[in-house]
Amino acid sequence: MKGEQRKGSPLLTAHVSIQSTNGYIGPDSDSEVYAAAVAFVQRHSTAIRRQLAQQELSASEKTLIGCRTTWSYWNGKRNERQQVLSRAMSAQLKLLRNDHDTSRNG
Repeated sequence: MKGEQRKGSPLLTAHVSIQSTNGYIGPDSDSEVYAAAVAFVQRHSTAIRRQLAQQELSASEKTLIGCRTTWSYWNGKRNERQQVLSRAMSAQLKLLRNDHDTSRNG
């Protein structure tokens, strides 16, 4: 078996040869033997495609989890910053009210 992929192409071409006790199987071989060989290659090709798709899905899920973790981290930082700003504004308002009250009463 030999695999070939052209530059820039996502497709892979597999060159497969199957040898039986009577020699290599090709289009000129017995039609039943040739059909069985084609079916064998198709089954195994489908299994390989499925495996590659599963690997790509797993890698994408890991990337997504990483993105969600990063987003959660920065979202948490944003929430912390908003809480700090809110407390600072509350403290500032209290100081302004105290200044205003002492200037009225003083």
